[in-house]
Amino acid sequence: MDLGAVLIGLLTAMIVKVAVVVSTAVLLVRLLKVSHSDAGQLWLLIPREHRPRFRVLSGGLALFAASELTCGIEVYVISGSNAILACLHSITSAAGMGLTAVGLLKIFDWKYFHLVDTSSPCIAARTCETCTKRQSGICRYRPLLCTMAALLMLVTVPVFFVSTERIDAHPGLYVLPFESLNEWYDDLIATRREANAAADPVDMTAFYLPEEMLSLEFRILPVLGVLLAGVSIACFLGNREDEGITMLLFAAGSQAYVYFEVMIYGITRRPILGFFLHECGEVLFLVMVGILLPRMFPSKV
Repeated sequence: MDLGAVLIGLLTAMIVKVAVVVSTAVLLVRLLKVSHSDAGQLWLLIPREHRPRFRVLSGGLALFAASELTCGIEVYVISGSNAILACLHSITSAAGMGLTAVGLLKIFDWKYFHLVDTSSPCIAARTCETCTKRQSGICRYRPLLCTMAALLMLVTVPVFFVSTERIDAHPGLYVLPFESLNEWYDDLIATRREANAAADPVDMTAFYLPEEMLSLEFRILPVLGVLLAGVSIACFLGNREDEGITMLLFAAGSQAYVYFEVMIYGITRRPILGFFLHECGEVLFLVMVGILLPRMFPSKV
């Protein structure tokens, strides 16, 4: 009766996760090429003086690659969950999302927003008579930024009510509606075990969500997000708006990862389904970034 769970696991490990690894590697290599190469025909056409702006985004993708390494060890090497590796995956993923948010801000800000880069009027310039940011370094929208930081702190509170108890996988929840196929698979596994007692069939119950990882994601990371949001408010009030925006974006990116984990694990309480949704979310995000950047910076002008 484990065939449904095994098929979801194989789909996740052999197709979706491979797509995540390939997407991460392609994006990272191309961004590093943009940042350091002097070749004339690049994937993105970036003026040389602006290429360092992409290094933060490259750092975020490097952390994504590190998180996939830890996850890959669990899936392909030890074929089971490990609390230490799971925690490392959570830390690198949350930090990677934070850096990615900051990196995308730097690119969008230079290209369009000009909230930090004041070389051109910002997108809100039409609502202001004069730009106080360019004159005195204090933006008229600072109260709005403080409110956004306070809102981030507020929406983090419900995460603390999510259970951090270990979540075990239950393959029986994914029984296929084909009785003959399920019986064939069960007979196949039984025959294999009879022929070789040391045989190691796919055991989906070896994958679970350890309490240490859930405590990190649903307790420690939210606390850090609240602290970063508080630091951003202090920066805004201390007339250090650029640092405040960076802190706020990093906090928002890391908490977006936390909320994603709450939705796929904290609400469903189904690790096998959660693993699949987790990898699908990652590959869709990476594809979105890969589609967006060439449109913003075409290689042919």
